Amino acid sequence: MKPLQIEFHIKGKPLPGIDAFERINALLAESQLSAILKPVKEGFVISATAAETEISAFETKLLPLLATHFTLESYAKKRPQSKKSSEQKKSQDPVTQAVSLLKKAKVIAVRTEVGYHLLCNATKIPAVRALRTVIGSEKRALDVVFKSLVGAEKLLLLSAKERELLQEHPGDFVLSKVKTLHQLERTTYKYTLNRALHPLNKRLGVMLSSGLFYKALYSQITFPVVSLDALTSEGEMITSAELLRKHYGEGIAAVIEFETGAVTPRKRAHYQIVYGKPQRFPPRNDPNADVLLTEETTGIFEHGLKPLHLLTSADGEKTPLYTAVSMLFAAVPMEDIAGLDLPFSAEELNALYERWEKRDGTVESDTLLDYFDAITALCRIDDTKEFVTESLWHAENYFEVCEEELFDYRIDKEGISIDLIVAYCVNKKPKYLYSTLTNTISEIIAEIAAETEKERVHLSGTLMGYRDLAELTIEKLEEAGKEAELS
Repeated sequence: MKPLQIEFHIKGKPLPGIDAFERINALLAESQLSAILKPVKEGFVISATAAETEISAFETKLLPLLATHFTLESYAKKRPQSKKSSEQKKSQDPVTQAVSLLKKAKVIAVRTEVGYHLLCNATKIPAVRALRTVIGSEKRALDVVFKSLVGAEKLLLLSAKERELLQEHPGDFVLSKVKTLHQLERTTYKYTLNRALHPLNKRLGVMLSSGLFYKALYSQITFPVVSLDALTSEGEMITSAELLRKHYGEGIAAVIEFETGAVTPRKRAHYQIVYGKPQRFPPRNDPNADVLLTEETTGIFEHGLKPLHLLTSADGEKTPLYTAVSMLFAAVPMEDIAGLDLPFSAEELNALYERWEKRDGTVESDTLLDYFDAITALCRIDDTKEFVTESLWHAENYFEVCEEELFDYRIDKEGISIDLIVAYCVNKKPKYLYSTLTNTISEIIAEIAAETEKERVHLSGTLMGYRDLAELTIEKLEEAGKEAELS
């Protein structure tokens, strides 16, 4: 007969003045069992291997001994689970499987009660990069799920209204924020959420954990996770594993079926807070669209920027540095430019000026982003000749309320023009330049809006993703009696 493996789990304390464990060891020796007595917290465990009849005989003698020598709280007899079966059971648990993969910086898909979600560890740069590869976008803003409001506030700066709304609507309310809004966030929170979350789109979706899966997940982890709706190319929620694999390919490490019952597809709603009021904000997949000011019924206003004549790099691309130099050539004599702190020798500057004057390797540009790029380069914040659009991120860091300062600007039939170069030659501080440009643009928009009899003004585009500019513009529009809408 095959011997049995049995564990006796005893919880309790021996009575005073009695050497109870000596009595138990004597009983084990008498019964001739292959056994081990192991003390544990608040009791002990006897692991025994013997024939079933021998186990029964031992238990018959053990129980009276426990009753007379211990203050017994609990007693249980169990068959020990093998390590292999324990690990198999653990690996079959969907939440444990998800935790293990997230800790390894893997991208996973989870079937929840509202459809499939794509997840990765928000604190691991390789994980975020892998997720961006899966979704095929370097620009899409990502949603980050936090365990609690306390956890979110350890990493983000939230206003009173943002805190209130997140608490009122956990799960279905996604707060769309501009990450690193002000100097306070930069110095206090030390970029704990890595910038790989939003290399080209500075918006960050913030939500609190809700639903059975996320509550179970956060019982085992402490880090925030990126969580995106898994959508078809038509923007519908994906509800089948087959369609998920077809749409997102093999970049997903595992498809975890947490919810096996019926699914009620529901996409998340994104909002941002503008002067205390939540406004619906669709996740921006293409932050390069640069609409300055549009009106809901009549379309784009007949005002654009006066084209800027800009040098390009050898591969034909605009860069902040060449943009800045081109603006200098258009506004300042060459002898004055030579005295500025630029990373060019006199010979290189002369060669660039000759190219610019002859329109050799230049482009015509009419985007306000060029002005922010020029400040970035002129202040030597980003001393590189390769174009990486970080200018609005720098503007967010250096912004301070500067409502009285304006650059000279002109609005006429040729378009809008802003003269920041003359002001730069007088005051080269980035705080002054970024703040004054922000104020000037908001003033221009308010002036353009005042020319129309329409009461509603619709704002959109990359620049409106820069919250300081958006809020300042809305404030000026409301002061002028206009109803502003941001998207």
